[in-house]
Amino acid sequence: MVDELLRRSASSEWRDWEETLDSFGAPGLVDATGLEMDLHSLDQFLLATADDFLEPFADANSAPESPIFAADSGYFYEQDQVDNLHLEKKLKRSQRQQTIQNKEIVAMQSEREINAQAEKLFRRRYDILHGILEAWNTGGIEDLEEIADNVYDDDVTLIGPDYMEGLHGVEAVMSHWTTLLDAFPDGIMEEYTIQCEGGSGEKMTASWVFSGTQIYPIHGVQPRHKKVCINGKSFFSFKGDKIQQVVLSWNYHETLLKLMGVQPDKAHDVMPHTSAFLNPAGVLTPAALAGAVQL
Repeated sequence: MVDELLRRSASSEWRDWEETLDSFGAPGLVDATGLEMDLHSLDQFLLATADDFLEPFADANSAPESPIFAADSGYFYEQDQVDNLHLEKKLKRSQRQQTIQNKEIVAMQSEREINAQAEKLFRRRYDILHGILEAWNTGGIEDLEEIADNVYDDDVTLIGPDYMEGLHGVEAVMSHWTTLLDAFPDGIMEEYTIQCEGGSGEKMTASWVFSGTQIYPIHGVQPRHKKVCINGKSFFSFKGDKIQQVVLSWNYHETLLKLMGVQPDKAHDVMPHTSAFLNPAGVLTPAALAGAVQL
């Protein structure tokens, strides 16, 4: 029996298959047209390759009813919305970080510009004060007169222990310097230090040591033709690049005693406390000076 089955050829098996199919074509069982269509579909299925089954997914121009479009379109829309939201958040966060960085950069640049401007302002005003003090040492009143219009504001005011009401105008200030240098023709600034008050450059100070030999009367004291040294400090307020106010601080009582020879001269006496010349608002006033010189 086994040998008989093994001896059966493929053609004999196909004939058996055809006889079976013919039996389905008997009247009353299956419609012949429908059977032919089914057989044709079966042939296509049996002869189909793997690529035929993947063709709908490989075609970029697949029809809407293709399985590639079988997923819920709402899912893709919602996913796109989520992705866009994440991108938008990242973009906003990046923009905020960039804005913060830009503000920090602008602040640093502004600070550098302010510092550079303050440095330039201080340098210009330092040069003005340095020029005035050096004029004492190089040429006397002539050099002071030469630079007066360039360094003093037209409404400049000078306040000192010997001028409590203040001197107003360039001419009055220069008259004061002339009187001083007439009494001390060899007067010089032996030492001086220029500093900025408060870091803004709006107010500057100069600490100095003035020395000279008195040959003419001054402050009601007759000359003794002796050299004296006076320590003092000057406070300068500016209007633009010109001096608007000068306040001189020095020990008036001690200076008179030195001129009269009553008190031995010391080249570097201690200065009175400068805060005595400031009112509560930090402004130098003649009234404060009046109280300070009664020593």
